Amino acid sequence: MTANEAFTRGGILRKRGLTLKGCTEEEKEAAFESLALYAAMEISAMAVLLRDCGAAKSALYLAGDPAPRIAGRVSRLPGREVLPLATCDAAVGCALIAEDVNGGAREVLGIGVDGRVWG
Repeated sequence: MTANEAFTRGGILRKRGLTLKGCTEEEKEAAFESLALYAAMEISAMAVLLRDCGAAKSALYLAGDPAPRIAGRVSRLPGREVLPLATCDAAVGCALIAEDVNGGAREVLGIGVDGRVWG
């Protein structure tokens, strides 16, 4: 399976053979509640790693279409504000990183670029 296939076939609803358009309001709410819980768990894990690395308490953001809808729920779970990004912000960020790497950047945001990308 390609990464794109995994991305488009994965998810809380698709594992149950559903789409957001075909769900009842109760199923949608349950899906968003689950997504908020998963996001909060990931954020909590990252917070531990950041603390262990000596990083200052960083701002936290969510990306993707459901971000505005679940940001409040996600913030309440770990007790930290989590801000939603605009719909296309993550894609723009990825494009900027790709542009830098294509231009020969050896490091992006302090993370070394794998030399295999220059093939």
